[in-house]
Amino acid sequence: PTGIIGMSDPTRIAQFVNSSCPRWDPAAHGPEEYCNTIFHGREWERPVSMEYLDPAGFQVFQLDAGIRVHGSDYTRPRLCRNSKFSYRLYFRGDYGVPQLTESIIPRSMLPEWDKLVARGGLDDRINPFMRDELLRRCWIDMGHVGVQGTFVHLFVNGAYVGYYNICERPDQQFFQTWYNDSSTEWDVIKRRGDITDGDSVAWDALLAQAPLGPQPAEDRYDELEPLMDIENFADYILLNAYAATWDWPENNWVAYRPRVEGGKFKFTCWDAEGAFGYDGQGLNYHLFLQDLYRVRNDDNEIPRIFRALIGSATFKQILEYRASLHFFGNGALTDENLMIRYQEIADILAPVIPNFDNLPNNDFPDLDDDFSIGNYWIPNRRPFFLAQLAGFDIEPMPLPTPTFTSTPDVTSTPTVTLTSTPEPTATFTFTPVATSTPNTDLNGDGDVNAIDLL
Repeated sequence: PTGIIGMSDPTRIAQFVNSSCPRWDPAAHGPEEYCNTIFHGREWERPVSMEYLDPAGFQVFQLDAGIRVHGSDYTRPRLCRNSKFSYRLYFRGDYGVPQLTESIIPRSMLPEWDKLVARGGLDDRINPFMRDELLRRCWIDMGHVGVQGTFVHLFVNGAYVGYYNICERPDQQFFQTWYNDSSTEWDVIKRRGDITDGDSVAWDALLAQAPLGPQPAEDRYDELEPLMDIENFADYILLNAYAATWDWPENNWVAYRPRVEGGKFKFTCWDAEGAFGYDGQGLNYHLFLQDLYRVRNDDNEIPRIFRALIGSATFKQILEYRASLHFFGNGALTDENLMIRYQEIADILAPVIPNFDNLPNNDFPDLDDDFSIGNYWIPNRRPFFLAQLAGFDIEPMPLPTPTFTSTPDVTSTPTVTLTSTPEPTATFTFTPVATSTPNTDLNGDGDVNAIDLL
């Protein structure tokens, strides 16, 4: 991975905390649980020192930040003391610098961050933990706004805890920075209607045009088009359906819109640890029929929208064109370009995982093994997926080579040229800032000097 992060500074004491900011320590229910991983909000944030070391020596820096446990309401109650926790880092003037301006994510185009996520790969537990990062890179290759990330070694309290995926977080601050407009507010809605920023008024209005019923709604294209970016949605469906993303579409999605007159919702990929054949969703998995077309009583937002649009000839034409653009020629989802992205990440992780290049190329792969993505999924998924599209009378094909005339407004078909960007493994170190007066036993284990984060 590209960096090392770490945390430690026993000299800093109670000026950052008070009695309303409890520590992370074992739960009263038993020594193998944390008592406060299930809680959200600023009051559960703790000050830390963060150090970053670039192995090439070009970047070495330290700054103070805030840290929280990162995870869903489903995940948090199930964490144990020996779990590989995911974290969120916050950069605030209260700690020191208000934003991180050091360029630690090589692919990112953002000039600064107010927060970053250190993803531990909860559902993608099997080395080399690349599915989510790979899907997000493919999404960006398709021409959309997406979260960038990289891989780092992580040390906590001086102890090595493995490699992590450091990435941006899709929220209002992210979109304001991306669009270089700090004045515009955003609605950001994620899994199961959880409101990250703004409110659900516009989102509820969109869903009202996609009624739930036993049969797909009649053509609602004209009603939905003013409320959402249809091409963005078509691409979002195509990518996740191709990748047979597990725990989606009922979960793990993000929709966003600027809170301005005429602002339309778009989607971006997030938390796709179940992509590319995870959890038994093999080469012939038909996500359209088994997930998008299925009637759900709840967690049905994306299926409702899809079912309201799939009866539209216009929407099918858009799907067909977007599939032709991405799956043929030099499109982002051709086997060749997918392998470029896969190999790009594999090259980052190869120095970290012993015998990476000698791991078996399975003839009968376990698709929960991430090596099956390059060995098995990418070389074999395409014909199954194109046949599934054909079942909806969607038949993508190579786009004609554009011809140019003297007509001034002729535009060429957009293409994507992919190249692999080398990313050396760097190191992060997290060290907790002491949160009580000296000689206080924070962990209940008799050690007055240690502060446990893991």
